[in-house]
Amino acid sequence: MIKHKGEDWVLEHPWSLFDETQDGEGLREYLNANRSYRQQSYSLTQYAKLAVTFDWLMYGPPKRASI
Repeated sequence: MIKHKGEDWVLEHPWSLFDETQDGEGLREYLNANRSYRQQSYSLTQYAKLAVTFDWLMYGPPKRASI
């Protein structure tokens, strides 16, 4: 994905990854390799969105609570 779209695109479009890939392991590698993004305000927010995307790719989106 990164080779195809570029690293900046991945960071700027975390929610679009669902339409582009199902490679959760590749996203895990990207997150681990780029932990320094957590030290910059904009990048921290985007990193957090990528972490949520990773979680959803690996385990599925959250289920609605039944009331």
